[in-house]
Amino acid sequence: PIVQFRTLRGDGAAALEMFLDRGLIPGTGRDKFLVEYLRQVQTDRRARVVQRVGWHGEGDTAVYVLPEKTYGAAPGEVWLFEPEGPRLNPFKTRGTLADWRVEVAQLCSGNSRLLFACSVAFAAPLVHLTGAENGGVNLIGSSGIGKTTVLRVGASVCGAPDYLERLRATDNGLEQTFMGKCDAPAFLDEMGQLGPQVAGEAVYMAANGQAKARATRTGGMRERGSWRTLFLLSAEVSLAGHMAEAGKVPKAGQQTRLADVSVDAGAGLGAFENLHLYASGHEFAQALARACSSQYGTAYAGFVSRLMHERGPRLLDHLREQIRRFERKHLSDAAEGQARRVAARFGLIGAAGELARVWLELPWQEGEAMQAAGSLFAVWLTTRGGEGNQEERAMLAQVRDFLTRHGEARFTDWDRPASDTDARGPRVINRAGFRRITYETSAKPPEDQQTEFMIFPSVWTSEVCKGFDPGIVARLLAKRGALKVSEDGRPARSLTLPGEGKRRVYNILPTVWAGEQ
Repeated sequence: PIVQFRTLRGDGAAALEMFLDRGLIPGTGRDKFLVEYLRQVQTDRRARVVQRVGWHGEGDTAVYVLPEKTYGAAPGEVWLFEPEGPRLNPFKTRGTLADWRVEVAQLCSGNSRLLFACSVAFAAPLVHLTGAENGGVNLIGSSGIGKTTVLRVGASVCGAPDYLERLRATDNGLEQTFMGKCDAPAFLDEMGQLGPQVAGEAVYMAANGQAKARATRTGGMRERGSWRTLFLLSAEVSLAGHMAEAGKVPKAGQQTRLADVSVDAGAGLGAFENLHLYASGHEFAQALARACSSQYGTAYAGFVSRLMHERGPRLLDHLREQIRRFERKHLSDAAEGQARRVAARFGLIGAAGELARVWLELPWQEGEAMQAAGSLFAVWLTTRGGEGNQEERAMLAQVRDFLTRHGEARFTDWDRPASDTDARGPRVINRAGFRRITYETSAKPPEDQQTEFMIFPSVWTSEVCKGFDPGIVARLLAKRGALKVSEDGRPARSLTLPGEGKRRVYNILPTVWAGEQ
């Protein structure tokens, strides 16, 4: 076992536990002699002990540590992986790289989702080098469409079938999962097993790359665990659909960190486009499952080994240029920052797949990995509704939804106030404000009807803008010409309301519906 000096403090119980776990049982009363020996033993060998896998060190001297091997270490330099928890090794290898090329990689050619999953695996160790953000992709599809097969193929790049994990875990369990996959990909199946109450927070945690703050036994603050990763999930519904089961609405930041993409490739074959002479998608998936059970891990080992020789300014310039080209190809100059962040992630994934094709001599066509990343990004962009700001779109949709649901029930007609007994309208319960109907022509046809709303500030803050900053929502509507502000520029203007005198209200104009699809 690896015996760190700190385990010899006091009676050395921590060090003794390691020996006992490995079968060494000192005689009764002789524990102290073993501890004393360990304290006095002298050795010229030194090793650096780390508690997580991935990149350690800086610049050209940085190393990449895996449980059983360290890449890039200088001669005589020893790095040892010794986590706080169980010492697991998901990065197992079996077979040869040549066999993985034939039995797995060759079947990925012509299948965008399979190529993308492999490319995610190759992109993960590049996140730190390029300064890219953590993030993930959620493959959505019904049961039996091939989601798990896609993840299984991506996981075979790195390790055995158990490299693919189920998302049935607590927050603490997910932290350990990502700590064990730092600077490596995480493949997680069935987001539906993760409670809808915590799904959004789990996405934030995974993408932010930092565990919860915890105290030590003495009350001090323990060093936070951290990680860098790209993760590929599967689910039957989108993140928004999953969170809706708990009555929650995802933030734009959550949907940016986890991009929802349909796993259906659109060729009538589920997640596949090319069955490579297999009779059906089921047979093709079975062939992939068998191959991934017998050939795995060698591609990742080969990629990281080559990366240690190729890393440097030239490689970084190449990757960044590939990402810029990807953005220019798939986004316009008017694209918002959220779309660009996701495009950068997909661009890095595509570029990593192209590197792996060259470095590992994979049987893929030139540009095929980048094309796969582009096709999935296009699906995400279409599903999202374009390259605009998702949060602004959500704000506008929420305002429109409130007016649609409550426009008649909770707003008093301006021309039929409750104080006018001769023209009294229906009694309004839980009133939100007033509405005023106007017509473009004197003929007053229904199609010319326009309605503006005067919303009380308390309702505006607590209901209309629930979950958003009311001031930001007001500025957005004012910018779109859908909110009439006061003369001094304040979002709430003072109006004389029928039967109530002067009050400040948020005056929503009919143009709030402009551009609605």
